Amino acid sequence: MSKVRQKILKAGIKFFGDIPYDKVSVEDITNLAQVNISSVSYYFGGKENLYKEVINSLNQAVIDQLSKIDVSSLASANLHDARLLVTQVMDELHYLCVSSDGRSRVNIFLREITSIGNDECKNLFSRHVEFSYNFPKSALIIYYKKLGANIDALEFRLTVFFSVLKDLATNPQKPTQIKNIYNDDTYANLVNFMFEVNQ
Repeated sequence: MSKVRQKILKAGIKFFGDIPYDKVSVEDITNLAQVNISSVSYYFGGKENLYKEVINSLNQAVIDQLSKIDVSSLASANLHDARLLVTQVMDELHYLCVSSDGRSRVNIFLREITSIGNDECKNLFSRHVEFSYNFPKSALIIYYKKLGANIDALEFRLTVFFSVLKDLATNPQKPTQIKNIYNDDTYANLVNFMFEVNQ
């Protein structure tokens, strides 16, 4: 990927994450990227295609990161190793939400899922959400079965998990508000919550 294309994509991720699509200008993106305004048309064919590429890039990062984790050994692993593998999956999801692009990923996702129209972008994110949700779910199901635990509450626990990750990603600049909701060990408590199951 050319450096100019990469700079435009990075600036696009920032702007589309911070500001709704209709309010983002190509000029803002190219100013941040420090490239010629015509570069967006040259590399992406315009703002709409740049936006789709931003979504694809953010989605692909999730798939790439989670696919690095070899969960194939989960079924045969002992409880300790299985818990480490499941924790690794949750750690990667946490990182993907609080990383430099994490806030943009979460903001764009929330905007797309709740907006009217733009079905193509919604479909892109729907596939992303399905993968991001099912990956830890399948790992947790295997772990819970190893424990002989009841998996009935798993959907609820995953909903809480992703809700807290969303809050951590979208509110980093509001520590006083977050502190009222979550203590300093929010993520560690969240991971422990995922493992507190009735047998």
